[in-house]
Amino acid sequence: GEGELAILEFLESFEKKEEYWKTKNFWFKHEGQTFKNPLNNLISNLDVLPAIDYELFDIDKYVNVRSGQLDYVSARGCPFACSYCVNHTLMNLNKDLGIYARRKSAKKMIEELKEIKNRFPLVKYLKIADEHFIINKVRLKELAKSYNTEIGLAFECDVRADFCDEETIKTLKEMGCDK
Repeated sequence: GEGELAILEFLESFEKKEEYWKTKNFWFKHEGQTFKNPLNNLISNLDVLPAIDYELFDIDKYVNVRSGQLDYVSARGCPFACSYCVNHTLMNLNKDLGIYARRKSAKKMIEELKEIKNRFPLVKYLKIADEHFIINKVRLKELAKSYNTEIGLAFECDVRADFCDEETIKTLKEMGCDK
């Protein structure tokens, strides 16, 4: 399951010396017994999460060996259950726990990408590592309004061919998408 709320719940329970081994999204072995706890609800609004703290890593070394590229994720889950993909299994695991495929808003993306650009000048290229970046055309258009002036980094992204149309491809190209 998702880690943000689970880690917080675990740490709070552990600190208070409560039954931390009952924390959702975790399996624990405690006093010889295995606790296979259920999954927690999915986080519905990804905008409430803090940005990834890239400073936990040697980000300059990471970006340098990748020729200036940084991976950025603005979404979780894919709404499709393709036979060759694990998503149908993940959808079933998270059934009744909330909306499986979720996206950050364009505003949140711009905020996070501005921070990345300002804090890490070695970042010259983005790999937007969403499973399906263009699925929400409204978000893409909103993002396109300020991407070049606020961010201006070339990028690549994953799309499904059946969601591509001339307008979408033109928007991506104008934003600096080159793959």
